[in-house]
Amino acid sequence: MKKMFLILFMASFLGLVNKILFNPGMTFFRYEIDKYNPEVNDGADDECPIPLDLASPQEINLDVAKCFYDKGVSFLDARDEEIFLNGTIKGSINIPFNDFDPGYVEDYYIDQDVLYVIFCDGGECTLGADLAEVLFELGYTNLLLYEGGYPEWERNQYPINVVEL
Repeated sequence: MKKMFLILFMASFLGLVNKILFNPGMTFFRYEIDKYNPEVNDGADDECPIPLDLASPQEINLDVAKCFYDKGVSFLDARDEEIFLNGTIKGSINIPFNDFDPGYVEDYYIDQDVLYVIFCDGGECTLGADLAEVLFELGYTNLLLYEGGYPEWERNQYPINVVEL
């Protein structure tokens, strides 16, 4: 029992040291992502008005994601590159969260003033929410999270890219 306690203590300690030294901008707990309910400033409903400023990443559904896609908003795919190459929303930029280093965010050529829709595999996949959280902490304030992800998008026969190797 003492050995197990010692192992748990050491693992927790090393994890904390790793977080402090190598990932100081990452939080231990994910904040709640709000649902995005589109409304124009005058209160009239619109299918997808572009928000002027978001206080936190907002979760959107398929219809709103498709509307933003049709308006030319950039999509960010948080899945691993191999999965991305097997199929993604057409025109999306791959920022694999599992390999993402916040210190090198400029390598992805994304602008803090641009609206982005982030997605992954939907359902239990948290990569999109994780990426949204980190980007928001880095100053990217115009972020929407499409929870249905690539599988829902593909099921609805919306535009996709598949790289044939």
